[in-house]
Amino acid sequence: MQHCTGGPGASPADPMAALVKWVERGQAPDTLLARNGDTPRPLCRWPAVARHTGHGSTDAAANFRCSTA
Repeated sequence: MQHCTGGPGASPADPMAALVKWVERGQAPDTLLARNGDTPRPLCRWPAVARHTGHGSTDAAANFRCSTA
């Protein structure tokens, strides 16, 4: 992603909603859903990264898990 959005990397789909939930309800997100074109991916808390589970399509965010391994 470039400075705010666009570019070759994934951009968070709705980061403001996650921020409001964190600030107003005290619920920090474990992941943010991001898109690179039509392909959704979870953005994980560092140092974890999204890894495909080995099952299902790589075009579905539900088939990824955050992992440090």
